[in-house]
Amino acid sequence: MSGLFQREFFGVGVAFGIGCVAIAVIAQRAGRREESDDPVRIGAVIIVVVTVLALAAEDLVPARLPLALGALLAAGVLAQLTRLPTLTGAVLALPGAWMIATETSVVDVAWIRIAVVVVAVLGGACLASFEGNRRARSIGLLLLPLTAAGMYFTVPDTERAGVFFGVAAPFLCVGWLLRSGPSLGAAGSWALAALVAWITATGGSGRESSIVGGIACLGLFAVEPLSRLVARSRMGVLDVAPKDWRRVWAPAPAFTAHLALVYIASRVAGLRHEVASAVAIVAVEAAVGVIVGGRLIVRRRISESRGSY
Repeated sequence: MSGLFQREFFGVGVAFGIGCVAIAVIAQRAGRREESDDPVRIGAVIIVVVTVLALAAEDLVPARLPLALGALLAAGVLAQLTRLPTLTGAVLALPGAWMIATETSVVDVAWIRIAVVVVAVLGGACLASFEGNRRARSIGLLLLPLTAAGMYFTVPDTERAGVFFGVAAPFLCVGWLLRSGPSLGAAGSWALAALVAWITATGGSGRESSIVGGIACLGLFAVEPLSRLVARSRMGVLDVAPKDWRRVWAPAPAFTAHLALVYIASRVAGLRHEVASAVAIVAVEAAVGVIVGGRLIVRRRISESRGSY
């Protein structure tokens, strides 16, 4: 861990990340309406753009990557104008996802390219759904650095992952201190998911199980929406957390759950020698997470229904 802070790529990422934080906070202060507690929902867009700029500074950006991510950002923005933004966004994201998988230096292995497309489309849908939960909107920027750290500590080729981790790292403090601060936002969800998939795929080709583990570092971003789907409820796992979100300790349950999911994905599944064993570990982890989350939602719903009588 001590060697991390001596790595050039992480340092470059942190430098850009500090600027990213400043832009996000300024946008939050300028864009928030006084009568509304809703955070400004452009965090993911800012992070994607700044990460690409940081990668470009280190000559780590393939020529077609900005175009592909731009297509995914456009898909996310257009999707928010429809009645079914998550479904629409997933459909509109397909061209950009395919471009990411086939034209941006992703290794020519069928399952890896398919995984990149699936994560860009369905992972983006999960991120958008996560951001659709009002209680989640101020915690996404707190959880993202854990996802980036998990990716960094599982892929063998860490240049791109180090830059992304550096960009995301400053948000760990900002996300906790400003629990009503900027939100990741649904518009940038597909581009952010695709960026996670691309960084993991390009950095993990030397040990393919790390690609599985790195992608699974999305953790709570995927488990929370899937738990709501299983429980058939609009109430999410985060609704079980303390109602006063502005208390210092309020993010701790979500932070701990996400940390556990990321650790298992990164340091257990991602370090296996065989892809099949990594997939099995991630599948069990996801199933347990979704079942536990679903049960918590159902119990909370029953408790509230009893309290209404």
